Amino acid sequence: MRKLLVYLKNRLDEQSQLLLRNTSWILGSSIIRSGLAFLRSIVVARCLGLEAYGTYAIIASFVVALQDFFNLNIGNAFIKFGAEFRTQKRTDKVVALMKACFFATFITACLSLLVTWGLVSLAYEKIVDQPGLAVYILLFALSDVSTFFDPLGKSILRLYYKFRINSLIQVATSVVELAVISVVVFMNPGDIKSFIIALLCIRLVNLLINNSVVYVELRHEIGAHLGAPLRLLAGSKREIFRFAAGNSLSKSLLTVINQGDTFLVGTIAGTSFAAFYNIAKRLAGVCAAVTDPFMQSIYPQLSNLVAERKVTEIKTMILRIMKTAAVPALTVAAVVMLLSPWLVTLIYGGDFAPAAGALRITILTSMLASVFFWNQGMMLSLGLVRYRFMVYLFTLAGGIGLAFILVPPWQATGMALTVLLMKTTIISTFTLVSIKKLNQLADTT
Repeated sequence: MRKLLVYLKNRLDEQSQLLLRNTSWILGSSIIRSGLAFLRSIVVARCLGLEAYGTYAIIASFVVALQDFFNLNIGNAFIKFGAEFRTQKRTDKVVALMKACFFATFITACLSLLVTWGLVSLAYEKIVDQPGLAVYILLFALSDVSTFFDPLGKSILRLYYKFRINSLIQVATSVVELAVISVVVFMNPGDIKSFIIALLCIRLVNLLINNSVVYVELRHEIGAHLGAPLRLLAGSKREIFRFAAGNSLSKSLLTVINQGDTFLVGTIAGTSFAAFYNIAKRLAGVCAAVTDPFMQSIYPQLSNLVAERKVTEIKTMILRIMKTAAVPALTVAAVVMLLSPWLVTLIYGGDFAPAAGALRITILTSMLASVFFWNQGMMLSLGLVRYRFMVYLFTLAGGIGLAFILVPPWQATGMALTVLLMKTTIISTFTLVSIKKLNQLADTT
């Protein structure tokens, strides 16, 4: 790891080196946690079996896609406006914004659980084809509440470039989660109910731990301002709401693109093909673990650079990191495409061998996202929230239509090809628009 960081440091400019320093802890944490999550997926898939794992994949896809419509994803708004308040030396406003974000997140989390309960009650047979799982879908939805709060806590720490303790805690909780889940599925093979109960318990514990770390890390910075009233945000509340609402809708559409695909495969082609597609996504996702921390770290840095109108530094940083990421991304993609049948059979077993075809496509999607990991953060930093929403909306509509054409003949591979085309459209559009906006910003400097 140290040799990798030294190599990257020697190739990068000053801003890219700052990004690397900010990312070093979270990079190590992400690689370890991705490895642990990968091991967990292997254990769960092998112990649950093809049909049960496919059912779980469909439930997870449905719940995550649905609940994210209520998730404000307000962490990005906190970073954008928190960066402005920090530039103004207004820590009291930062704390007031923090309070408002947690309160709004709590309200929307409760609403999401109510809507999930309503839809499961009304349309259970449309979600899964196995009886007796309605309560467990709701329990999984409750466990997914952590996705409302954990990203906000991480965003708060990212704004202050504090990753060390949080990274260590996340690794520790991931180890415990792997151990608990492994014991449960080994003792109850094929039992999706006991698996979901165990997942709920461990995620609720992790939720409490991860968000407690936020206060521990920032107590010296924010401790003197804990009494900051929400009225401090009065002059900015309209702008904050507009950004948060637009970003929430955009992020919800992105989640449907990233998570709803498995549910769509299950609906069109059946449970087994949902399992094959989910396995392919997990294998491809492991290969992208290195760039995920950079994606998390680059947004606050880009926000600060845009606020300071340092266009030249932004362009230099982006070009350097793309060149650095391209070679390993292409190498990994070539190796995985060549060895995909062997990899799937070796890791998940012969029952999941048909996932190899989808893996060849999903690895291309994953590597493309790895090279252009910066463009979503760039769109947010430039305030192009409404434009991002429209791109996601039209791409999603086209992708759903394309899926009904490609999935029936090619099943999981057809869905993988659909997502590749969707992601290519999104990335190319975001890149062109970002460059145009940066040039406009440079002209007004």
